Amino acid sequence: MRLPRLLLQLAGVIVALHAPAVLAARSVSIDEVAGERPSGPTVDTEGSIVCFVVRTYWGHGDTWGDKSLRRILASLQNQTVGSWEALLIVMDNRPFPELRKIVREANDSRIWVHAEWINYKYAPKEGGTWAPNYHNKLYNLTDMAVRACPDNSRWVVITNGDNLYDSRFVETIYSAPPDMDAVAVDFYSRYQRPTAEPCERFEEGEGVPPCKENGMRFCQTDLAANAYKLQRLLAEDRRFGLVDPGGTHGANDGIMAQLLKTAGWKIHYVHGRCLINHAPSPQQCALNGGVWDDSVMAAASSFGGSCVSAKNVIERMRTNPDAYELLELNVTYDRNSFAYADHPFIELRCLRLANRSMWYQAETFGRVCAARIDVPQLPANLPPHPWDAWVPIFESTPDDINAQLPPLAGTESAEDDGDEGADQWHHVVEDGSSGNDHTEL
Repeated sequence: MRLPRLLLQLAGVIVALHAPAVLAARSVSIDEVAGERPSGPTVDTEGSIVCFVVRTYWGHGDTWGDKSLRRILASLQNQTVGSWEALLIVMDNRPFPELRKIVREANDSRIWVHAEWINYKYAPKEGGTWAPNYHNKLYNLTDMAVRACPDNSRWVVITNGDNLYDSRFVETIYSAPPDMDAVAVDFYSRYQRPTAEPCERFEEGEGVPPCKENGMRFCQTDLAANAYKLQRLLAEDRRFGLVDPGGTHGANDGIMAQLLKTAGWKIHYVHGRCLINHAPSPQQCALNGGVWDDSVMAAASSFGGSCVSAKNVIERMRTNPDAYELLELNVTYDRNSFAYADHPFIELRCLRLANRSMWYQAETFGRVCAARIDVPQLPANLPPHPWDAWVPIFESTPDDINAQLPPLAGTESAEDDGDEGADQWHHVVEDGSSGNDHTEL
């Protein structure tokens, strides 16, 4: 493993940023990542399908967007197992004029538009922050779309229009044991190891997972990386729009995952395989020739960081040459996912603040968001965090990544109730007592 290289001189920064990143022999476009469909084993789906609910808006289009809707649809069309359908839903205050054109040109009867909600009431943000209750409105529409999945749907996956799926994702879902209620797959994410040092949290190293591990709990999962057994979801009338009444942080996906685990849902974990690219990710940023900006990863307006252009970085470093550090490092990645097998390493250029006293990772995200590998490095005097209210009390199987996260002081381990692999959850209230978090919604 190469150590990260710190580019200290501005002249060197400009040269390095204008030079192509070293990615084996060549760089790869995002369209190549979707790839051609490889041959795969035959999977008996028994006439059932995976129903993808794709939430999209004009920013995923061609004219004013990043063309990502076309790419996610292409990644679905390239699946080794073709038993799927995609329902598209739009909720925004601006119309998506190219939506029908994109669907028509996909020329695939499995792709169709379920709903378009366009109204000033659905503005995502107000004054640069999320509009009040926006996420719950979006999840209410999502719940409606889930109930519109075709009758032969065995699984449902809810995703956004700028994500990408490896060609073996559907195959992997159908490869889970038949008695499983959910499948949780690891994924590429800007929230990879959020409490670790900026930029270096993405670096390859011994024992470091290739991407973010899916723990099926708050801050350790992603909506797009989970497949749920649709029949049970509907039978229990599970609704994402109801699990976070305040709708303050849009973490309905993690809260729902926790509730299902508490209710005894059987979960099949797929660790070490990174089959979802949740945009933006540092891996894809590197392949596209961008620079990852980790100087803003703890800011409320840009949680997790963002992929920016070399020009953007050069201008900022010219203006404030002492404010930033630019690193080059080899990022983690699953060599068997997407088109990444072509690369012996993927080099990322990453920007962070030079003043370490301004790194607020652990304080911003709290202990509940720490990756398994980073738990031992958490400060002993880490102040309480609002998210600490969601505390796992473990009853773990070997593939449950939460097994090594110690409980908060004052909590006790749950007794074995014979429900293998199901975590118990306990809500810590201000007086130190614990509320019952097993309410059926």
